[in-house]
Amino acid sequence: MKSLDRFNSEKLNELEIAERARTFRRTFGISEQLYVDIIEILEFRLKEIFPDFKLMIRRDVELDRTAHATNDPPRIFVRETIYDGACDGDQECRRILAHELGHLLLHAHIEGAKQRDLLGYSPQFENMNSLSSIEDQADIFARNFLVPPFIAFEHRRDIQKLSRVTGAPMNIASAAALISKRIEMLKIRQPPRTRQ
Repeated sequence: MKSLDRFNSEKLNELEIAERARTFRRTFGISEQLYVDIIEILEFRLKEIFPDFKLMIRRDVELDRTAHATNDPPRIFVRETIYDGACDGDQECRRILAHELGHLLLHAHIEGAKQRDLLGYSPQFENMNSLSSIEDQADIFARNFLVPPFIAFEHRRDIQKLSRVTGAPMNIASAAALISKRIEMLKIRQPPRTRQ
């Protein structure tokens, strides 16, 4: 079964998602941090927004996908190996959890699981693009939450260092550095403490 994307009628562009990721970093008190402790966010800080939130760690054989989020009730279900990997700093496991966090924070109005499984990608709607795809939106959120434009722009010439200091996979760090150079990102690529 291929992954079935879902439609979000609230079309969000790169800048809007980056601004929301920045707002949530501020909410969690990590605006200026280079390395986001995604486990601390999910285990302790997310309850500030969703008091009923629970991180549900399951044995790998119990889940047919690496992780998924639901909003009613607010939950992230995650395979034990993904959780353990994120605890150990595995970059891809951290990205997976940041992606699911994106679903919770961006798609609270969409009921049910946000993804069917990890065997592939098959859009449910013809002509759907990243502005309306919840999977693409969650990916963009994860990139901006782990590697915000101000950090990406500062380290844009050294992708390996950017990946290392943020704990993000190389491909995510590389994309963040590239996108941070765009003119539309100018307003949020200044560090939070110096932004007016």
